[in-house]
Amino acid sequence: MNSILRRARALAWPLGIVALAASVVAFALTADLGALGATWRSAASAPAELVAALAAYGLAFALRALLWTRVVPALRPSHALTAIHVSLAGNHLLPLRLGEALRVTTAVRRGGIPVHTATASTVMLRGADLVAALGLAALLGPDVVAAVAGPGRWLVLALGAAIWFGGLVWLRRLARGPLGAGLRASTVPVAFGAAGAWLLESVLVWRAAQWAGLEIGLADAVVVTSVTIAAQAIAIAPGGIGTYEAAAVGAYVALGAEAGEALAAALTAHALTTGYALLGGALAVVLPGRLEAARPGPLATQSPRAR
Repeated sequence: MNSILRRARALAWPLGIVALAASVVAFALTADLGALGATWRSAASAPAELVAALAAYGLAFALRALLWTRVVPALRPSHALTAIHVSLAGNHLLPLRLGEALRVTTAVRRGGIPVHTATASTVMLRGADLVAALGLAALLGPDVVAAVAGPGRWLVLALGAAIWFGGLVWLRRLARGPLGAGLRASTVPVAFGAAGAWLLESVLVWRAAQWAGLEIGLADAVVVTSVTIAAQAIAIAPGGIGTYEAAAVGAYVALGAEAGEALAAALTAHALTTGYALLGGALAVVLPGRLEAARPGPLATQSPRAR
């Protein structure tokens, strides 16, 4: 098993670099620079809208952190938010979404929760995220999802459902164990919370589309967001670069947009979310450590092995 993991890690970087290079070349050949420049000028001319859209995007992760603490009450909201942002930055820097592992390791080191608890809860919540995204897309834009993903949407939905169910089963087994006191393997609050987080994230996609001149509503932006999230479940390049844009453009075109404006909207939204991820991840690495040094909590004083 260890040898397989080592080989997978060794292949991840070459695959990621090749995918990233191919995506950059494709953007250089197909991007409408005029439309892209006009989109960025529109965003810069509306700083209040830009800040509000980024704030809504940030609130999505705050909601996810609160959901995590509901499932694992021993995890502080600040530690949950830190782990999520470190993972988010990792997914934008590492290929094949390897940043997901950083969520677990950060929760264990910073939050002091057991490894099994951090892993099981992360698996359950990420599976719920994927199912909620596809559920919203199926509800608000089934024709768009069918046009972009085809039969593959059922495969991604099955994958998300399997991850969610597996995480639930694992978490419930842990809850019955000696270290599982307080764990809540709930389903309905997690499902509604995950859907709410995607709605908040969609505000940024909606505004980016508006800046690009696309006349779409928030419901359409939710569909675009959901389609890109589903596509990034199989992303290879860091940050899902290329995969995100291809899925977003396909969704926009299915909604009646022109390809040039659609790509400008997708690149703008992705650039903003990448900037947020890198800045948020950097702050998550630096700030919580200083706060803990000034005010250590009861969990922070114990090593994970001691629990």
